[in-house]
Amino acid sequence: MKLSVIISSYQSEKLIKSCLNSLSKQTYRNIEIIVVDANSTDQTVKIIENGFPEVILVKNSKRIGVGAALNKGLNVASGDIIAIDFNTDEVANPTWAEEIISAHSKWGSGWIIGTTRLSQNRLVDEYGVNLRKHTGSYHIGKNRKYNPDRPSEICDFVGLSSFHRSLLKYLKQVDENYLFYGADADFNLRAKLAGYRTRTNPKAITTHVH
Repeated sequence: MKLSVIISSYQSEKLIKSCLNSLSKQTYRNIEIIVVDANSTDQTVKIIENGFPEVILVKNSKRIGVGAALNKGLNVASGDIIAIDFNTDEVANPTWAEEIISAHSKWGSGWIIGTTRLSQNRLVDEYGVNLRKHTGSYHIGKNRKYNPDRPSEICDFVGLSSFHRSLLKYLKQVDENYLFYGADADFNLRAKLAGYRTRTNPKAITTHVH
């Protein structure tokens, strides 16, 4: 299976190199990396063009929000599995893509599969997120020691969603009203209404570096 990874980027010159380097060194090689740049005025675009010719770079002539950027990425993605939104301040463990593909092979096309995000101090940022009626969102495992043997579990949404492209038959696009935060939660919850569910993936690891 081919994996498409979509990254929305703006003013990312200090972060984009380490982000893309981590994706270029994956043990799973059938990966398509798409960066949608929202008209950065720094060196982001030049860094990508000069250092990462294999990356599909979608440039824009004006500032756009995350929702719109992800949709532009979806328009060119050709993978069987698509991952959104890989952050520019994020680096992937070498086996991240391998674990994403393995999870989809195991659970099938009716699932959104998440990523376990660690903080710089190697504590858990989140396995996934659950919503509570009166207290808002709860980031599963936040600030706890990472447990590689933690089982996958069903949750309400994940910050880095991967899904079979068949989901796009039901969810044509990401809601472009989300300019920065919230697009991930909205996408997962609309998928749930379409009959899909979301799972954590403790073995697919990235680290937030910013």
